[in-house]
Amino acid sequence: MEVKLKFYVEVQPSRFRDKLDEQFAVIKEVSERVHVPDAPMGYPKASSIVIAFLALAHGLRATVHLRTTDYSYVGFLNQIYGAHLIGIDKMLLLRGDPPYRGSTVSDVSPEEGLRIIRSDERLSAMKVGFILSLRYPIEKIRERICFNPDFVLVTHKSREKLSWLTDSYGGEKIGYLIVSTPRNEELVKKLPQREDVCRLEKLAECVDESSVYLDSLLVSCPEDIKECVYALKKIM
Repeated sequence: MEVKLKFYVEVQPSRFRDKLDEQFAVIKEVSERVHVPDAPMGYPKASSIVIAFLALAHGLRATVHLRTTDYSYVGFLNQIYGAHLIGIDKMLLLRGDPPYRGSTVSDVSPEEGLRIIRSDERLSAMKVGFILSLRYPIEKIRERICFNPDFVLVTHKSREKLSWLTDSYGGEKIGYLIVSTPRNEELVKKLPQREDVCRLEKLAECVDESSVYLDSLLVSCPEDIKECVYALKKIM
């Protein structure tokens, strides 16, 4: 099978350097770019920007996810300038789940964050993206892409809306693919994005189907990244 999609791999955030180094070494076998989540499900981990810095040290490129709900205006710019300083070229802005403890700040929405970044000529090389959930009506999806992000991470995929998106949006369309394996299937069952889950043995089929509508795939395989990378190598 000829695969035209680009593959990115999602790092599983950790507070332990050795676990991160192990992931980076494995990911380099199939991709030159990682995506670094920011406090998934609202639980604290190491800073996504710090993890991205470690990825750069391994020769990888990094797309940093940033939860705008956690930051004041000044705090948001601190993070953006820090990312720019270490050489991050892509930021995915999202509101994020409520923090498991403490309060939200929410001075800056993802849309406002995009405007702030684009208004600063020092950040002109930084590309900014949004999460684009296709569970919403077309009208809401259209409103979102009218902000003209450089890329979108597409979740809750449906063929009908993917077909519409292909005709309506010219930026990079990245599909989110959560790979379920015998080792992680109980964990994956607890995740809300059921439309984005693919069983390991169906991976080639899922990739082939995605290539009709999408430019690239962000592959997530919590707790079993080695097995997932092995499967990806066989279909690339």
